[in-house]
Amino acid sequence: MTTDPTSTDFSASAEPVVSASLPGPTPPSAKRSKVAMGGVALGVLGLIGGGIFAAQTLAGPSSNTPSEAVQQMTKAVAAGDVIAAMESLAPGERDVLLQSGVPLLEQLKRLDVLKSDLDLKAVKGASISFAGQTYTEAPVRDDIVTVNVKAGTYRLNVDMQNLPIGGWLRKTMGQDAQRKTTVSEEGALGGKGASLTTIKSGDRWYVSLLYTAAEQVRSNTGMAMPALADRIPANGADSAEGAVKAMLDAAAGLNGRRLVELMPPDELSVLHDYSPLFLADAEKAAVSARAQYSLTFPNLGMKTQGSGDTARVSITRWSADLRLKSVDGPETKVLLDGDCITATLNGETKQRCGKDAAKLLSDFGVLDPGAQLDKMGVQFSASLSKSSEAGSVTVVKRDGKWYVSPERSALDAFTDRLAKVTKGDIDKLKQQYTTLLDSVVGGVPPTLD
Repeated sequence: MTTDPTSTDFSASAEPVVSASLPGPTPPSAKRSKVAMGGVALGVLGLIGGGIFAAQTLAGPSSNTPSEAVQQMTKAVAAGDVIAAMESLAPGERDVLLQSGVPLLEQLKRLDVLKSDLDLKAVKGASISFAGQTYTEAPVRDDIVTVNVKAGTYRLNVDMQNLPIGGWLRKTMGQDAQRKTTVSEEGALGGKGASLTTIKSGDRWYVSLLYTAAEQVRSNTGMAMPALADRIPANGADSAEGAVKAMLDAAAGLNGRRLVELMPPDELSVLHDYSPLFLADAEKAAVSARAQYSLTFPNLGMKTQGSGDTARVSITRWSADLRLKSVDGPETKVLLDGDCITATLNGETKQRCGKDAAKLLSDFGVLDPGAQLDKMGVQFSASLSKSSEAGSVTVVKRDGKWYVSPERSALDAFTDRLAKVTKGDIDKLKQQYTTLLDSVVGGVPPTLD
């Protein structure tokens, strides 16, 4: 077998290797695509649901090479054992799923979206097997190696009746989820994109889903991998609230480098490594934008909940000061504080509050007075009321510094929303789903036929 001189070739052993994607020699049919998508969806749900049990069993066998890490993960996937598969996932990515994904999984069980007896060590309803794999290791950097699948076959089976989906979701999916439907798909492994990227942490190699995605994008664009010396170092804040304040200031000031510095060095290590590929161009654009405007938050109030190395920061009070600069005239100022807007245009300052706020547009001659402005004012007041109930930002402490976690924030916010939902609300959601289908595909749910 001929390989790239920078790659190392391996023959298939008793422990199979497979890529993150499963491309065959020809484009899949619609039927096969739906089967593959179902398998991927189950995999994602499984990873999210690692649970406390997983946290107690993650001291798995050592992965001393990138290939061993991939072997361990794919062997566990083939066995339907999500817990074992998570042993080979990069610790930062795995911890996000464990700590923020588990509560989300429990809410999905409560709402009958997933079965309450879902067993993550033996996921039923979908199975995959591999045979005859050969693969290569392609070093990206000393601590980053991509494992490429060069040959082999796979077989995927989906049994709709035994999938771990709850009663509500089965009803929503329609007839396919109700009847005994078993669909199989098989094909060849290998081809472009058939790879998993691994990273080294300590003396062990782990599979990284985030690095896999980043490396595929980088290799497709032909850009050189940034050197380790160019990695953006983590630089967190001294407090949980300080991290959120720093994030808001960096976003308002279009400071991309500072935003990366505030990302957790473990769960979002990929951003610290790959952001040098785009930060220089982003900064050039930001310099031009900053010459025309400025945005600050002069009056922030926050509340922090949590203990240990994880906290949730809620914004209880805020104001925003926007300045638009002009080359040949005075700058335009807009100050939003509470439910009041104070605007300065052409040297003239006016203020409106609450439901009358939108009337500033007629005060300055931008729009004519009328019912439309009254409606806009009501919407503005309602939006401010909702903003005071906005969800929190999840932050984590690493080596004495605090960092903002976008992934945990999103998962935690979604879990918070689900916690307020009842099964009656879920029925309303089903009606919304049906209405959406009516507008998109004429009200006919997709089937496996």
